[in-house]
Amino acid sequence: MKVDAEGYDYAVLAALEDLLSEQRPFIRAEVFKLLDLAQRARLYDLLVDLGYDVFHVESEVNYLGARLARQDLMAWRHYDVFCIPRKGGSH
Repeated sequence: MKVDAEGYDYAVLAALEDLLSEQRPFIRAEVFKLLDLAQRARLYDLLVDLGYDVFHVESEVNYLGARLARQDLMAWRHYDVFCIPRKGGSH
């Protein structure tokens, strides 16, 4: 599933929370350049709480860049993340 909602990715994914929990698709989402740390953390926390490992998208041919942690959320101004469902689901 790809989400590119110009800063509203959290709202889109939160609205789909039940579907994401049940179907567990791979997700590519945008971390919009104007989001502050709190907004980025809210998006990241939603994905992690839903049972996803979150990676920085390096390029169109390499979706699995560095695995992200909360301290990495401001490392890039504008970027995409690729989210892989963890085995065993959410924690």
